[in-house]
Amino acid sequence: MPQARRFSVIIGALALGIGVAAAPAAARGVPFRISSYNVTYEGSGSYGVKQVDGPSHAEITARFHWKVHYLLTFIDQKGHQLAAATSKPSSGAGDWSIASDNGGGDTCSKTGRLSLNKFGTISGRVQPGGKVIMRLVPGNADFKTLEGSSGSSACDTTDFWHDWVLSFSKVGNGSETVDPLTAFATLSKKDLTFGKVVVNVSNHTLAEPSLTVASDCGSGHGASCTQSYDWKGSVTFKKVKRGS
Repeated sequence: MPQARRFSVIIGALALGIGVAAAPAAARGVPFRISSYNVTYEGSGSYGVKQVDGPSHAEITARFHWKVHYLLTFIDQKGHQLAAATSKPSSGAGDWSIASDNGGGDTCSKTGRLSLNKFGTISGRVQPGGKVIMRLVPGNADFKTLEGSSGSSACDTTDFWHDWVLSFSKVGNGSETVDPLTAFATLSKKDLTFGKVVVNVSNHTLAEPSLTVASDCGSGHGASCTQSYDWKGSVTFKKVKRGS
């Protein structure tokens, strides 16, 4: 694929590289068009586990919500995307809740917040015809849990995101390990001319890598364990007016 038709987006790191690459072409009088977008990636989901072993059973339901912001800048030359970069670190937060019921009157529930650990990234490529496919990842090491707790309750977790979403479900683990909230947003060349574009995404819109989970989480010897993991979200691209 010609270099003019490829781009990658990495927080901060490409800003210097873009400036260096642009100088020789600019000196030859080749015009560049620069456009920026505020990008918001928001969604909510759930993770559930049901365990049955003879007369005993337990059902755990966890829910989560997140919202991440990026500032994305496109560098365009004669209709070809040369590069794009986020000009400042991403920011984001979320919340989580967990509830447990073993059917015998032993119930519990807890809630807390999620904090984005470090930098999120956007990477992507331009296909023939100008279609842009972007991959969004909320953050390096994803979210960390706030308001966690330790104790004997089924709802006690010092790190909800790691203990439930990452470790127990194994979501995103396969031939390629990816963040459980990874999303792909596809934009046409025409989409990028609008002031605002919204792309709906979910964990089921990815063919590979897969962000679904195996329903069986450890059944056998008369016991059963089933699980489910789902989320839906939206990626909003809002063009930044020059001078704003």
